[in-house]
Formats: sequence, C-alpha cells, structure tokens
Amino acid sequence: MALNAASLEIWGTLRVTEIQDKSCLCSVLDRTNMDFWDSLERRMRHDASPPQGVVIARDLQEEHLLDLLNRLLRVYRS
Repeated sequence: MALNAASLEIWGTLRVTEIQDKSCLCSVLDRTNMDFWDSLERRMRHDASPPQGVVIARDLQEEHLLDLLNRLLRVYRS
C-alpha cells in the first residue's frame, strides 16, 4: 500500500518487483488517489526520488483494512 504518512489515507496498492539496498521498485496495481498518481508521474520525469510524506506499508491496522474492504465492495457493486 502507498499511504499518506500524516493521514494514513490509502493512495494505492503496489506490487514490489525488485528490492535493492534501501529502495524497491514497484508496479501500481490500483490508483486510489488519481491526483496523486498523475502528479507523481509528472514529477518523476525530472526527479525519481520518492515523494515526501508517502510511505510503503506492508501491513495495515485492522481499521484501515476494513476501510479498504468497504471501498473495494463499493467499486465491485457499482
């Protein structure tokens, strides 16, 4: 998961494709916050460093998992 470090808002789901010393390469599976991903793609053309305030989380707390499940169910039902 890509998360906003301050609010813990989920911005997307990632798949790690390669792990290096202190970094990893990921592919995006789900773009939850489209504005964030559009901005990131524009910025990465000239700066490939990770954005500030974004963390990659392997595990989520239960309340965040329930929130994600509710969002997925809303999308599935529509």
